[in-house]
Amino acid sequence: MAVISGAAWPVLLAAQMSERAPTQVFSDGVLWTVLLHTTFGHDWLMRLALAAVLAAVLCWMSPKRAGRSGWTVAALLAAAFAAALVHSGHAAATSGWLGTFHRAADGLHLIAASAWLGGLLPLALLFAATRRGISRLRSRATPRCAFRRSA
Repeated sequence: MAVISGAAWPVLLAAQMSERAPTQVFSDGVLWTVLLHTTFGHDWLMRLALAAVLAAVLCWMSPKRAGRSGWTVAALLAAAFAAALVHSGHAAATSGWLGTFHRAADGLHLIAASAWLGGLLPLALLFAATRRGISRLRSRATPRCAFRRSA
């Protein structure tokens, strides 16, 4: 989802900024201007690099190599990838020490929201496994209880 939305975002923004169709931003060089000469473009390129390094780390990790340090590096890269959005939002418009504070708070919020959203699937899988485990336990326990009552 990050790849698809990340690829479409600069194209749509360049089209909006130049008041051209999204297909025209490629041939007129508008996309390159947005990527190379705007804060949004620099942020987008930084996020692209972080995504590439994160993907490489995750592909490099295998069950044999996936130690604590590998997961720590992956988690830090994922947090940096999420927090890098701070330069594209409203916090980037605030200057001075208040702007630094605003961007830091926004970055922490982005990391927390990403961790929360990313934790929903493992939580759902845990609930499903627990539910299966309880139903298996009931099916095993039921015949024993019936046997004890009849004996």
